[in-house]
Amino acid sequence: LRATAPSAGIYQPAVDNGAVPAVDEEEEPPPPTAPAVSGSVFGNAGGLLGLGGGASGAAATAVGFVKGLVQSLGQALVTILGMKTGPAALDENPWRGGDTGAAALLRRRLYRVTFTWRTGLRETSLIDFYRSLASYSEAGVGFHDALARIEKTELSSAMQRVIREIRTDLLDGATLGEAFGRHEYLFDPLHVALIEVGESLGTVSDNMKLLVEIIVEKQAIRDQIAKKMVQPIALIVIANYVMTIPIFMTKGLLGYLAAIAPPTFFFLFVAFSWVILFPVLGSAMGPRLRDRILLELPAFGTIARTNSLARFARALGAAVGAG
Repeated sequence: LRATAPSAGIYQPAVDNGAVPAVDEEEEPPPPTAPAVSGSVFGNAGGLLGLGGGASGAAATAVGFVKGLVQSLGQALVTILGMKTGPAALDENPWRGGDTGAAALLRRRLYRVTFTWRTGLRETSLIDFYRSLASYSEAGVGFHDALARIEKTELSSAMQRVIREIRTDLLDGATLGEAFGRHEYLFDPLHVALIEVGESLGTVSDNMKLLVEIIVEKQAIRDQIAKKMVQPIALIVIANYVMTIPIFMTKGLLGYLAAIAPPTFFFLFVAFSWVILFPVLGSAMGPRLRDRILLELPAFGTIARTNSLARFARALGAAVGAG
């Protein structure tokens, strides 16, 4: 070691321990970084399919396109069938009657499926409604007065009519559960229960914030599932409708239609069963038998159990926190 510089006029000799003086060495170059691996859903073919280079971006683009397409087709179907739209759609509310037969259950399911296309009300409308209730509750406004104020400031005429009908039912002596339950196409049973508890215990603000979190979390889970389904659905479409184009070139249009007819009818039947048939059968079975079958399904049962446990824990936490 070299002698250190004198400090405060005191000479400090170097310590000779046999060490070799340090030599300035060239700085080693950083290790080469691995090339970025494309996360495209379809690998290098993602650009050819127009799905972008990133997996999340490509899936989000595909999901957004499908959502817009379904919305446009649904609105066109409603128009073609001559269904009432806007606030007039509530004239056909099947929850107003007391009928619970098979025909009524089918009407309820069809009404729930087409309600968004007919009125334009989505989960974002519920989020705005619950946030407004929470704000009025924190300001000390009562539940009924808050509903009246929200009805005046609501931009959607369909949502205004929903709130007006709820207030009318409450003034006629209906409970909160009954008033909101007559609009089950928009309010889930869990939402109705938390609203009723919040009004009776004075915890409307906390319960409304909890409902907003539940809706946002549900949207995130649904979007994640939809993104995961982009690749298998795209591969199915390519296998059944793109790879069969040579049949069209060799056997003409009739041959191509004959080739794609079986998978098309199968997909339509699966969609009808998933959206209409199974929910109607589940409602007819009752919650006990329906939930038992759902929880025992392979793969889907595990998801249902986990989701039910999470919702139960949230609702229980809200109830305990509300006293």
